[in-house]
Amino acid sequence: MKRLHITKGLASPKAKETARIRLTDRELAQQMKSILSFEPVICPSTVSVIVMKCDEDSDDIYVQLAGTRNNFELLRSAMNSHYEEQSSGDSVMEPEIGGVYAVRESDGHWYRAILKVPEYFTLLDSGRMVHVNGAKIRRLRAEYALPRIYPIYAFIITLDKKCDNGPSLCILRTACHTQLPLPLRFISAYIENGLVKYSVQSSIMWIKDRKEYEQNVIRVIPASPQYPVTAGGVELVAMKLSEMPKKRFAAHILTVFDADNISIRQCSFVRFLAV
Repeated sequence: MKRLHITKGLASPKAKETARIRLTDRELAQQMKSILSFEPVICPSTVSVIVMKCDEDSDDIYVQLAGTRNNFELLRSAMNSHYEEQSSGDSVMEPEIGGVYAVRESDGHWYRAILKVPEYFTLLDSGRMVHVNGAKIRRLRAEYALPRIYPIYAFIITLDKKCDNGPSLCILRTACHTQLPLPLRFISAYIENGLVKYSVQSSIMWIKDRKEYEQNVIRVIPASPQYPVTAGGVELVAMKLSEMPKKRFAAHILTVFDADNISIRQCSFVRFLAV
């Protein structure tokens, strides 16, 4: 006699018993707390970021790594499809403090948000605030809370309070408006109120502080060439600015990492320059 496995009230001699665990909104939030421990920013280093939030009333500035921007947009697209086009996800009438949810912003997109205080949601991937009243709230799909698949993309940076940060704040606010990559010098990491934060300097500040500023070198990395490459590979040639051809020539700017690390490709060249 075959043993019966009962699943959802249905009896079948071949069916396998499945147990589904539905995490609460607070448990989903707890699951996401290990973010940033996987790939922390190395200090000191220069990293390009996208500024997501830079308000006058707060020292905390929220940024995303420029390299994760595409992943963030893919997550947003997936959430838009799930909640808007498919109308999936249970509506939430009374969100719980400390819980994480899917919230529709005024721009029409859906975002992951946590309710830290009764009145406002904090969007996890941008740091922006959304008022609870009138917000369209759905239960967050468990898949969107898996840290190794969809980590929290925004984190906090702060400027050195000992310096005049007026010019730096102007640059950061402009970058927040344009959403273009901005290179920042990450000095150190610290923990405040349980949150990992990074102390940074804007490019204008740390470039002035560099002693070897006048010894800049053009650094160019290989890219996919439009011409046949020999079996020996691409030849790399180190050159300082003083060694560059005196004649003007057209060049493609590939990447600007910092003042001493600029990636270019000479349009008429069949070789790449590098150090």
